Amino acid sequence: GLCSPLIKCLAFYADVPELRKQPCQLGRNEQGVCCPTKKRPVPPRSSSGVLSTPPPPRVEIPQLSNRQLNQAGKKAIQALEDRIVFLHELFKTGITVQPGTAAAWHQEFFPTTNQTLAQGDEAQKSIEASSALVNEFNLSPEQGTFALPRFSLLSTVLADTCPRFSNCVPTKYRFPDGSCNNLGRPDWGMAGTALQRILPPKYADGVNSPRTHGSDGTELPSARLISTRFMQDIERSSLNFTMMVTQWGQFLDHDLTHTPISRGEGGAGISCCQDGQMIPERFRHPDCFPILLPRRDHVFSSFGDRCMEFARSLPAPRPECNFGPREQMNQITGYFDGSNIYGSRFDTARNLRFFRGGEMRAQNVRGRAYLPANPNECTDRTNTLACFEAGDGRVNEQVNLALVHTIWLREHNRLARILTQLNPSWSDEALYQEAKRIVVAEIQHITYNEFLPLLLGQEYMDKSSLTPRDKGWTQLYDRNLNGGITNVFATVAFRYGHSQLQSFLHGYGRFGNIRANLELSKQHFAPFILYNEGAVDDFIRGLSAQPSQQVDRFFSNQITDHLFQGELDIGLDLVAL
Repeated sequence: GLCSPLIKCLAFYADVPELRKQPCQLGRNEQGVCCPTKKRPVPPRSSSGVLSTPPPPRVEIPQLSNRQLNQAGKKAIQALEDRIVFLHELFKTGITVQPGTAAAWHQEFFPTTNQTLAQGDEAQKSIEASSALVNEFNLSPEQGTFALPRFSLLSTVLADTCPRFSNCVPTKYRFPDGSCNNLGRPDWGMAGTALQRILPPKYADGVNSPRTHGSDGTELPSARLISTRFMQDIERSSLNFTMMVTQWGQFLDHDLTHTPISRGEGGAGISCCQDGQMIPERFRHPDCFPILLPRRDHVFSSFGDRCMEFARSLPAPRPECNFGPREQMNQITGYFDGSNIYGSRFDTARNLRFFRGGEMRAQNVRGRAYLPANPNECTDRTNTLACFEAGDGRVNEQVNLALVHTIWLREHNRLARILTQLNPSWSDEALYQEAKRIVVAEIQHITYNEFLPLLLGQEYMDKSSLTPRDKGWTQLYDRNLNGGITNVFATVAFRYGHSQLQSFLHGYGRFGNIRANLELSKQHFAPFILYNEGAVDDFIRGLSAQPSQQVDRFFSNQITDHLFQGELDIGLDLVAL
């Protein structure tokens, strides 16, 4: 091997513990490690099979004329108008989620822009039209799922609901919304587009209605019952991972996925329960899908509650502009592009900039940079300290998430200042974009060089050509591979980290003493402790030293019984949701 600084032995990160056992001398007062010179084999890159889906079953294609399709489209337009009137009545009568409740905070965790809500309305039209065809022509669920997509919306009155994308303008830098990463398909991986599917959806009617019965016809059990029966709270701390691994996973998730939920009039939160009981169906929002609580639930039965709030995800326009089943939306970009720092919309990105020296807006607290204040989202009890603002609206969900955002804000501005010194003639735009490029590269490198080998294992990393090179760059861009996130990744696979959560978040002093011990359920939308002197350093040490829980079927009751509870008497169940 070659005696190198540890930081330069990049391709062998997983071997660092062993390498450090046999240090070598770099200089008079500097030690290195014996870095292997033998490169790991890199197999030819192929995207074949990355997202292979089974062929659709053979179903009878209904004989539908353009007149019939148009008629369904007109019914859909009327159905949406009726829906708007109904939502207005719900809003007027106060059937909305009540501020300050756990359900309200949960819905606050999924902030949705007016533009996204408008896209959802357009998608709703195609869903209503598809449902109308299923009902009028007595189509089977299989026909709804696999036959209706054969019919395009382009020749109907719903043609204007189809997504439209302008031509890509040549540019050196990424667009905030993720568009034009692929010049052949500028919408792939773009914010506000549908999540991909590996397997077809399984709606009760083939297009929209959630299933309430299994394949054998028996009623499906309550999600809360499944959670309490199989997802107990058992302490099993990891011997290998700290909370930094868990926190990095959440930070990455907020760079890749954000599925918006349906809303009421004016973006109001949806209420499906009242006084712990289900609201009668005739007074429920159409996208209500409340969770039935068991009568003998060990938490909720003491309050007499039988209903947990749950609203469905906002629908997304179908990418091929056709009839067919409901799709879910990713309202941020599907790329590792720092969108949680910089924003997934042009206006968000502009709002976060300082427009001087390439820097981003920041608060100055005792001479240190903090994220911009966002008092409109939340403040402390005295209205003295405000929550934070970042490229992703979920930044205030818990203190360690806001902490990692703070670190990257400081890193961007640090790089911008260095670039200003090196290139005094550069414009603010050039300084901002170049600092952003470096930050995104740093995030990608940490992810592929340190995080993913821990998550996937080095063997899989090598097999899939995911291990970074120790020098140079790669040209392995596959224009045939959709960079968008899959539905199953966003809703299931990348939620593995929930089982790693500890019930308490620790902050450590310089000498290893615990200076903060925060109960997780009381930290949602309350990151104010970060303003305390030394708190940022304390919680960085906490992330680095506190072990995470193991990845298994056990979850802290802080998220299964007390999610978003805060100072309230009752919370939610993340596993059930």
